[in-house]
Amino acid sequence: MKRPSFEDYLKYIYRLEQDKPRVTTTRLAQKLNVSPASASEMVKRLAAESFVQLIPYHGVRLTPKGRKAALHVVRRHRLWEMFLVQFLHYPWDKVHEEAERLEHSTSPELERRIDEMLEFPTIDPHGDPIPSIEGKFITRSLKPLSSLKEGETAAIVRVDDDHPEMLAYFQEVGMTLRRRIRILKRMEIDGSLVVRVGRHRRYLSRELASRVFVQIEKRKKGKRTR
Repeated sequence: MKRPSFEDYLKYIYRLEQDKPRVTTTRLAQKLNVSPASASEMVKRLAAESFVQLIPYHGVRLTPKGRKAALHVVRRHRLWEMFLVQFLHYPWDKVHEEAERLEHSTSPELERRIDEMLEFPTIDPHGDPIPSIEGKFITRSLKPLSSLKEGETAAIVRVDDDHPEMLAYFQEVGMTLRRRIRILKRMEIDGSLVVRVGRHRRYLSRELASRVFVQIEKRKKGKRTR
């Protein structure tokens, strides 16, 4: 198995910060599949080069320098994912590992050309924002599908890409980006959902539903009658 590079550490610290501001070396080690000792050693190296700040008893966070470097890695990764899907027709559950390898050997010129070929995309195949060369990206107000109420309709705009098997399942049942999904029933006992996607009813566990992010469609008001 390939040993994670310092760029991998920066990227995953950034990703973990999106969920919780506090990033511990234990969480980082689990994400990168390394020992806590290895993660701790790399974090100390990153701190020595001012990429991260160590906070006693609280973990680690990116410095402005570290955030800039992390966003650059994230940008290359997500551009490659889009390229693989759009031009090489990779399924969305197969692009992550390929992009993991390609992101570390991409020159600035190649990155620029890929961006141009893709016509400067702002989101990747899973709905995650692609940072611009300046480190800016779109922000949206999203809700996990698991939080919706019965009768609500929403559009799928982002799906977690951590589990290829889950992505393959979502593809199989038609739960892809921009698809409309309606909550038919919520099981209060465990939070699972019965949803309608297209013409089909699907059952989703709370765990699966929590990994799909949506924008709720506002109900159109009916016309007033005299």
